[in-house]
Amino acid sequence: MEKKVRKKALITCVVRQDGSHLAELLFIKGYEVQGINRRSGSINTGRIDRLINDKLLEERFNYYYGDLTDIRTND
Repeated sequence: MEKKVRKKALITCVVRQDGSHLAELLFIKGYEVQGINRRSGSINTGRIDRLINDKLLEERFNYYYGDLTDIRTND
């Protein structure tokens, strides 16, 4: 039996209007979503609270704080 591979997406600024709408659309299409928000960015997660708190989506949504331009390491 062939195992179906789930498509994955990385969305930067997932808490903003466009990012949150894109995350919702990709969930409908069956994607696993990795969302990033800058630490210095908005801490208002209201647009994605449903995705963060929904236990059924827990395996398909991961939310991180980070900055793609930050070259520091966590070592």
